[in-house]
Amino acid sequence: MFKKISIFWCGFTLFALSFPGYGADILDRIVATVNGHIILQSDWEDEIRYEAFINGRTLTTLTPATRKASLDRLIIKNCCASKFAASIRRTPILKKSGSEF
Repeated sequence: MFKKISIFWCGFTLFALSFPGYGADILDRIVATVNGHIILQSDWEDEIRYEAFINGRTLTTLTPATRKASLDRLIIKNCCASKFAASIRRTPILKKSGSEF
């Protein structure tokens, strides 16, 4: 009896492990991190589309060098945004007393 149960569980385990990737879907990928903040592939693709639209170009005419340049600009934007947010947090808020109004 015990041998039949163990054979069943071994067979079931092998069957279950033979399908590991069918339920997994990749939603987005991380292409870079800037000061602990991630830049997703979808953000990069949005930036590429925006720059192509502004410059009046199609996506098929973009070279890998222009795509890399758009990623570099996106990294610089995020770096500047994080530095700006950090400077705002460090700036003291001046409170006026009732006599100064």
